[in-house]
Amino acid sequence: MKKTALLLATLLLGACAPKWEPLFNGYDLSGWKQVCGEAKFAVEDGCLVTEGIDGKMNSFLGTIKEYDDFILEFEFKMEEGFNSGVQFRGHLNPQGRVYGYQFDECGNPKRCWTGGIYDERRRGWLYKMTWNPAGREANRLGKWNKGRIEAVGGHLRTFVNGVLCADVLDNADASGIIALQSHATNGRAEMLGKKAWWRNIRICTVHPERHMLKTDGSVFQYNWVANTLSERQLSEGWQLLWDGATTEGWTSPDGNGFPEEGWKIEDGAMIGTEGCIVSTGAYGNFWLSVDFMFVKGADSELYQLLKTKNKDAWYYDRQWNTAWVKVQDGTVELFLNGVKVDGSDSVWDEWRSLGPEGRILLQSPGDEVHFQNILIKEL
Repeated sequence: MKKTALLLATLLLGACAPKWEPLFNGYDLSGWKQVCGEAKFAVEDGCLVTEGIDGKMNSFLGTIKEYDDFILEFEFKMEEGFNSGVQFRGHLNPQGRVYGYQFDECGNPKRCWTGGIYDERRRGWLYKMTWNPAGREANRLGKWNKGRIEAVGGHLRTFVNGVLCADVLDNADASGIIALQSHATNGRAEMLGKKAWWRNIRICTVHPERHMLKTDGSVFQYNWVANTLSERQLSEGWQLLWDGATTEGWTSPDGNGFPEEGWKIEDGAMIGTEGCIVSTGAYGNFWLSVDFMFVKGADSELYQLLKTKNKDAWYYDRQWNTAWVKVQDGTVELFLNGVKVDGSDSVWDEWRSLGPEGRILLQSPGDEVHFQNILIKEL
C-alpha cells in the first residue's frame, strides 16, 4: 500500500513539473545560427561566449526554430562596461536587423537595468527598471546569474535570480526566435573586448501557463495594449480618460468642441501640433497617468519641468514616456518613468488657490506631441 501511494505521488509530481528542453548542448552551436552582425559567438568550457568589437550593428546568435508561448531559463554573466541581452519572439526586418522583445543585460553598475524589457529597433523601452527599484538590485555584475523569461500570450515577465524584474502586457508579437545579443560598441572604447557568457539554456513549451511563478502583485505592471485597462488596473480603480478612437471626453479650453485644427487622432494616439485640449470632466484628488512622446525638437511646459527638475528621471526622445501626476489636498507630485521629480510639490503651490476641482489639460507647443493611455484614479 505504501509503495502504491509513493508511486502515485511520484507520478503526480512528475505530471506537475515543467517539461524542459535544452536549447544549448554545451559543446557546439547546433540549433543556432548567426542572424546578423559581425561579432562572433563561440563555445568555450560549456558556455556560449561573445565579446564586443568595433562596429555600429548589434550582433545576434539566434535559434533556428521559432517559439510562441514558453518559459525560458538560462544562466548569464557579463563583464562590467559591456551590454548584451536575450531576444525573444524576435524577427528580422527587411534590412536584416533583429527587432522585438529583449531581456536586457546591463553592464553599467550605476544604471542596473538588467531584467528590463527593451523593444529592439521598434518602440524602445517597454519596461524601464526605474519602475522596480528592488529588481535593479537582483543582478550580480561579473558573476553568474539566473535569468528567466515568461512569455505566455500577451503576458511577459522577467526574473533575475528569482526576483521579478519586469511585468508587461503587450500584443505586438505572438512568436519568434530567441537570440543572444552582442551589443555594438558604437565607438565606446570601454566596451571593446568585453565579454558575455551564457550556459544551461532551457525552455518549457508544454503548458507554460501552468508553471508561471507566483508573485504578490507588488511590482508595477505596465500595460502596453494601448488605451485599454488590464484586470489589475480595473481592480485598482483606474479609468480611461480617452477611449483611443474618438474625441469623446475632450474639448477646446473655451468649451466650443474639439479643435478642428492642431489636434488629430491617428493609430491610437492623440496627436497635438498646436494649442491645448481639456477634459470635459473636472477632478479633485487623483492619480493621473499619461504616456507621451515628443518628436525631436518638440517642447512643452511639462517636458521642461520633468527634464530640468531631476537628472535621474530619464526621458527618452522619440520613445513613449510615462508621466504620473498625484494631486491630493492641494499638493501636486510629478513622476517621470517611475522617478519622482524633485521639488514638484512646491512648484505647483499656486494651484492650491484654484479651487477643489479642475480639468485635465494636454498641450502642444507648436511641435508634434503624441499622447495615449490617459488614465485617472480618483482618490
